[in-house]
Amino acid sequence: HGGALPGFQFSFQRYPDARVTGVALSNSEWGAAEKLATDLAGLCLGEQPYPAEVSISAEVLDRYVRAYRLDDTTVLVTREDGRLTTRFGAQPPSVLYAADDNAFFQKVADATMTFTYDAHGEVTEMVVFQNGQTYRFARISPAAR
Repeated sequence: HGGALPGFQFSFQRYPDARVTGVALSNSEWGAAEKLATDLAGLCLGEQPYPAEVSISAEVLDRYVRAYRLDDTTVLVTREDGRLTTRFGAQPPSVLYAADDNAFFQKVADATMTFTYDAHGEVTEMVVFQNGQTYRFARISPAAR
């Protein structure tokens, strides 16, 4: 069970057969309580919460640095300290970790991202997979130069 109100977020997860309970609280409605409780319980159950991270060159990362939009939500992708970060609308920035040259994951949410290219090798969209849903954010700005 979980929920959020302005100023906090929580998640309570029970796995009675394994005798494991995961609980996480956050002092922000933008917190990662659901993901944190799932990851903590998973660790207790012997699971790895994240894929292996790989190093990606700055040149490859810069292909993805731009703004994307889906409906009324704009996502800004930037590069900081050798990693990509995303800012979805008014949410705080979140680090993307590279699983390969075109697959990224977040540690604060159960979300992965890939990017789509056109025939000329230009990035055209960011595809987000989260909670069993696929969201396609179209490129709205050119690549950073």
